Amino acid sequence: MPDKMNTKYLRRYTSLPVLLDMLTHKRITLLDPVSWEDRNDSFYIEKYRERKGLKTVLALCFTEKTETFHHWKVFAGESSGVCIRFIRNELLDCLQKKPGIQCGSVSYHFMRDLQDTPPSLTTLPFLKRKQYEDEAEFRIIYENRNKIHRSKNFQIDN
Repeated sequence: MPDKMNTKYLRRYTSLPVLLDMLTHKRITLLDPVSWEDRNDSFYIEKYRERKGLKTVLALCFTEKTETFHHWKVFAGESSGVCIRFIRNELLDCLQKKPGIQCGSVSYHFMRDLQDTPPSLTTLPFLKRKQYEDEAEFRIIYENRNKIHRSKNFQIDN
């Protein structure tokens, strides 16, 4: 495991208003990846939704790495940026009990390798181009076959 990985924690870089909402309501909010600025991030999630015939696939992304300038600059935004550190096992224990939730580390691949060996359906929401490997991303995914959601809140215990 690379020296900058820390599997005890998941870090979420975001804005102060998101943190205040999270603390006030004791919840996290998963969003529709279509709203993400980087279409590379959402490409395989959208393919997964289409191939499974789902009405909704939402996601929330974390990093498994310790803090980097890249995380702060790209994901925490301007002066109201924050890093929220979750104890991995506690967060996952809480969320994995909820219907439609799955979690996993993102796997990074060169596009040419995926063309030679297409990924399985279950791995699609956890794929990303090799160039982004330094992000060490971890995703929480919510899926629903019957209802369209643009966002969904999930209560967290602590």
